[in-house]
Amino acid sequence: LPLNPGPDAPAPPPQAKKKIYKGDPLQQRVDVDFVEMELSNVVALLAHKAGINIIAGTELAGTVTANFHNVPLMQAMETALRINGLGLLKEEGIYEIVPYDEALAGQRTTQILKLNNAVAEEVSTSLKDIVSSSPDEAYIGISENAAANFIIISGPDSMIGELVAIAKQMDIAEPELPTVTE
Repeated sequence: LPLNPGPDAPAPPPQAKKKIYKGDPLQQRVDVDFVEMELSNVVALLAHKAGINIIAGTELAGTVTANFHNVPLMQAMETALRINGLGLLKEEGIYEIVPYDEALAGQRTTQILKLNNAVAEEVSTSLKDIVSSSPDEAYIGISENAAANFIIISGPDSMIGELVAIAKQMDIAEPELPTVTE
């Protein structure tokens, strides 16, 4: 039987309204904690939260222990997969879990950058030096055309943007040296 509180009883706490995320569901921020959870369950949980279709073969094995706080859902999923040597490929609205090398190869893009001031060979050499210390060096290609003074940068989307930005910064007429005042 329901109890009727007396006139002096405190009012029940107001119900918190659940915020509805608007935008790309893969970019919504999540707080999740996994302790020795099967990778297949982690992927299923995150895919359900994002409302995406995902398929995996027998390579989806392993466990995940992670504590993600305020990270995009897609970053949480990709990180959980990457620590198990896997990645995601998207084809016609369906995400497929594949070996990490295959995922990187599938995300490959190429950009050609015409240089107005800098010398293509010098910029190319500098970018190659930067990439040589990266664990993903094998996935990035940098070449130049000296006659036309342009460079070609190819690799995974996530890495190309930064290299193009660096190349653009190097494409200046006169290098600016720091001023020293004594």
